[in-house]
Amino acid sequence: MKPIDRFSYLKNNRVSQDTSSLVQCYLPIIGQDALSLYLYTLAFWDNGQKDHLFGHILNHLDFGMDVLENALERLVAMELLALYQKEEHYYIRLFAPLAADDFFQHNV
Repeated sequence: MKPIDRFSYLKNNRVSQDTSSLVQCYLPIIGQDALSLYLYTLAFWDNGQKDHLFGHILNHLDFGMDVLENALERLVAMELLALYQKEEHYYIRLFAPLAADDFFQHNV
């Protein structure tokens, strides 16, 4: 993955923007960078209408590529995001955070 690589959001993939369980439960595990990236994807989600550059994320969040890749790995591991690649293009699928009760009963 490079800053000039393109990605788009999957269509019909709108998720809840209730961030209370995200901050209470997920933040201590994923860290601030991954939280910022997740919130970025929620804010800029466009139903797959256009392509974006990873460089835009880097500039907007003031990340380096290593920070971005680490944040993506954490979000994928916690099932908040899936990243698919088809040839030179990436697709981001978002998942809503579990409610606090469900989070603490989930067998991770």
